[in-house]
Amino acid sequence: PLNETWMQLGSGTKIEVINTDCIPNSIDSKEKVFWFASIIGVEGYLALLRYEGYDEDSSMDFWFNLCHSDVHSVGWCGQFNIKLVPPRSTVI
Repeated sequence: PLNETWMQLGSGTKIEVINTDCIPNSIDSKEKVFWFASIIGVEGYLALLRYEGYDEDSSMDFWFNLCHSDVHSVGWCGQFNIKLVPPRSTVI
């Protein structure tokens, strides 16, 4: 999970989070993939996230637990050779 303190997490912070909106058959279905997201807001330990590539489009925003093991600081995927895959509905 994130090594940052709670005080540092806020609107605009970028993280790497599991991507559950992948193109079917584009990856091994058992393999976890991640994508960049920005924190839009924080309520306790939950963050409202927006995947990178959606810019000002809030239609796909989602809440995610910041304590979950599938939330990491930017650079984690590169460090552990984990795939970064954009959501299927973004235009990157």
